[in-house]
Amino acid sequence: GEPERTFSFSMADAHRAKLVERAAGKGPWATYPDRMLLMRARGFALRDVFPDVLRGLVTAEEAQDLAAVVQALAAE
Repeated sequence: GEPERTFSFSMADAHRAKLVERAAGKGPWATYPDRMLLMRARGFALRDVFPDVLRGLVTAEEAQDLAAVVQALAAE
């Protein structure tokens, strides 16, 4: 089999991606940051280990964040 791999997503990563800032004190990044970090790490792990199965599929949380980015860019 393949060697075991470990994936992580830190608060520093979340701040760099401006996920926490966009939450503006509400939503899951503000109320459940540990869970959101776990979901991000899991999403990266799944895409890295099973890209052939997922074929570009993203998690619901990532899709919501992407929609917020698209709206913010459209408002500029």
